[in-house]
Amino acid sequence: MVAATAAVADSWDSIKDYTYEKRVEFTASFDRMTAKMDDQTRDMKAKAATLSDTATKDRDQAMRDFTKARADFKSSLADLGNATADTWADSKEKVGQAWQKLDAAFAKETASATPAVAANQ
Repeated sequence: MVAATAAVADSWDSIKDYTYEKRVEFTASFDRMTAKMDDQTRDMKAKAATLSDTATKDRDQAMRDFTKARADFKSSLADLGNATADTWADSKEKVGQAWQKLDAAFAKETASATPAVAANQ
């Protein structure tokens, strides 16, 4: 039941107001959120690798954009680990911005592969 509760709580909206005192829970939520996203990306890449379509260039660019956004997010999350009570709000805001960029890149990556995956199923 704890895993189900954690899964429901794992969204930016559910954790964006966490205080410095809840930093461990904040980071744990992001760890679960990114692990789920990484699993979905691996599955999508495996399916897309078997496809031949005219959208390859767009799909490849979307994957590169996602990879860059993922690295930027990981960097901001690492910086958050060094935050103090005084710098928490600013560091958390930077993580939130990086997460939103990562989430948008993930959506673009998913959209770039979905038509091709659906057409070949």
